[in-house]
Amino acid sequence: MQLILANFEQADARQAMKRLTEGQVARLEGIRSEKARGQFMWSRVIYNGLIRRITGAMPTFELEPGRPHPSFKHQGTRYWTTLSHTGAWVAVALDTAPLAIDLETMKPRQWQALSEFTFSDQACRWIEESPSPLESFYVIWGQRECEIKMQSFEKTPRLFRATKITTQPTDLMLTCLCDPQSTWKPQILPITLLENF
Repeated sequence: MQLILANFEQADARQAMKRLTEGQVARLEGIRSEKARGQFMWSRVIYNGLIRRITGAMPTFELEPGRPHPSFKHQGTRYWTTLSHTGAWVAVALDTAPLAIDLETMKPRQWQALSEFTFSDQACRWIEESPSPLESFYVIWGQRECEIKMQSFEKTPRLFRATKITTQPTDLMLTCLCDPQSTWKPQILPITLLENF
């Protein structure tokens, strides 16, 4: 598995525009929110870069909003991708088996009310009894988000993984459902590499 995270807050958008497909540029033009534009643009820069590193070319298909990413085949190997974003952070993963990731900013929130509304009694007890209830809330929240993304791959064996990433001013929670054989080593790209990915 290749799993790349990046913070685009200080990145040069002019560099990103050079790394988008025509379809991605057209879709970007319809996004009004500055934050959403950044998330879309930089997640596609990383996505395109991963595809280019495998195939030697830009992707020839578009990612449809709210739908699972299409898999693609190159030299006899099938690949799947997934992405997530929060604030100025984006994460993109690629593997040879279906997978899903979720990235969340671990901001303080009313985790008890959200847990009771969203999770099972067992999950709520686990969160409440843990040494860090907020962190545990984000682990379960991320797992649920990944399960939603993986609904079309129900028969696929999967392993759940979670890691807290310390950042300033707020930590991140990265969660993943993936093949049990996949390696788990998130890579954070510095801005200079992101702009040239």
